[in-house]
Amino acid sequence: MSIWNKVLLGFIFLASLGFFYMAARTLKTHQVWRESVQKHEQAIQDALLKSKVRPEEIYSQMVRMVAEKTISPNAETIQRILKEAESTRADQQNSLRLLKLQLDREILMRGRVWRGVQPAKPPTAPDEQGDFELMVELTEESPISARMIVYLFEEKPAQEKGRYLGEFKVSGVGGKQLTLKPAKKLDAAQYRRLAQSRGPWVLYERLPMDGYDLFEGLSEEQLRAMMPEADYQQILKHGKLAEPDDPPDCVVDGKYQRPLVDFALAIGHAHRRRSELIDLKKTADREKATVDKALATAQQQQKVLEDWKRTAEQALAQMQAERDVAAEHLKEVESTLAAKQAEIQKTIASIQDLTRQIARIQLEVSRKIEQRVQAALQAAAEK
Repeated sequence: MSIWNKVLLGFIFLASLGFFYMAARTLKTHQVWRESVQKHEQAIQDALLKSKVRPEEIYSQMVRMVAEKTISPNAETIQRILKEAESTRADQQNSLRLLKLQLDREILMRGRVWRGVQPAKPPTAPDEQGDFELMVELTEESPISARMIVYLFEEKPAQEKGRYLGEFKVSGVGGKQLTLKPAKKLDAAQYRRLAQSRGPWVLYERLPMDGYDLFEGLSEEQLRAMMPEADYQQILKHGKLAEPDDPPDCVVDGKYQRPLVDFALAIGHAHRRRSELIDLKKTADREKATVDKALATAQQQQKVLEDWKRTAEQALAQMQAERDVAAEHLKEVESTLAAKQAEIQKTIASIQDLTRQIARIQLEVSRKIEQRVQAALQAAAEK
């Protein structure tokens, strides 16, 4: 293991210790806050019981405080009191006061809404981080503060293809005009959809909540035009007899009850999933670019090799032609050589025959000379 790996392991170990310490401190902080919340909730409950104020008056005060942003409508104590107020009103007759309370409840759960919003001018071009500005104009001045999160929709029903345009943060307030910036980065298609929309728009303080009566009165054709088949089939199935393979959590009194959708969570999940897919696409594009570059290099090398192959084939053909000419010439040379060798053999045989003849003649001449010498010597000796 190299020294750098050891240093890296040391840093990871130290970071793990810090993480465990912070996790322990976080758990301790949560415990302290939970205990504090329980004490305050009990104190609030005791104070409300001692005050003997009617539930509907408490409810109205809560609505006012929510509008003034002095309390949050999502607190557990407030939710419990609202449920108790609902159970108390269940046995009462419908009245103007009760209808007003129901209206206040819907407004409380829905949040504030600003309708008739018009684009003051087209959105600016996105920068490198995808940030841009959108100026809108309200019908009247409204208590909208900077840094507030709002949700922008086209002001027409979903069956008429009214679309969700995005989540925005208020970056500037000036009279009836607001300057908005995207709270979550929009892709090119979402930005183009926003730029092409001409209004009117509607701003929501909170995303609308799903409910079983949300799609009442819509036909199957309208639902099919609004959402994927799996979703509208669940809406059509709601309230009908459950089937054996339906999840037990979706069966109430033998009837199918579709699960409600938390649009904020669904949109957040879709945004994260879209970011993941964008990152995957960028990675795939980079890998594709690398592969394309490698392919182009390979094709170029293949072209060079094909040129070399063509040149080699031409050289081979030329060599084969020269080989054939040389082979033909070799045959002629070999034929001529064989003929010459035959002539040489004949000449050698003739020379050898002449040599034998000369040797006989010489032998015969020598014998005759010797006879004459002997005869001469004998004659001389007789004298």
